[in-house]
Amino acid sequence: MRFFNLTLQALGIPVQVAWKNRTEMGVMEDLLRHKPEWLPHVVNCFSAPLYQPGIRRSWARNASSFPLYDSQCGSCVKCRITNLGRVLHDKELRRTTRPEDVRYFLANTAAWMRGKGVTHADMIGGSFTRDFKHARREFSV
Repeated sequence: MRFFNLTLQALGIPVQVAWKNRTEMGVMEDLLRHKPEWLPHVVNCFSAPLYQPGIRRSWARNASSFPLYDSQCGSCVKCRITNLGRVLHDKELRRTTRPEDVRYFLANTAAWMRGKGVTHADMIGGSFTRDFKHARREFSV
């Protein structure tokens, strides 16, 4: 960080930066607490736009009260990380989403994880798995 700030100074940018290492859910919690209006703009779905409409229809059919952002498919690893953070930390989502739809998301994600454990281990291991287990306990899934 020190060298980054020196680079900014050398470039004549009058800013100093400080940060701390955060887990995915820590970042989600911070965004939802301090800048919830930013979240729809920083979500970057990994699904090809061609496939998003069909995937979104499936979520609407199976978990109709579970809101997706306009940019989300709901099923790729990035959308699942984002939505797990929302399940754990978004008070509005928890207030407006039926518990059975949250349980559907969690059960569907558990099945998805079994199939993606090898190819997505770097993204669904560690803190994601820990927080996912916490959400499953909280919603009795």
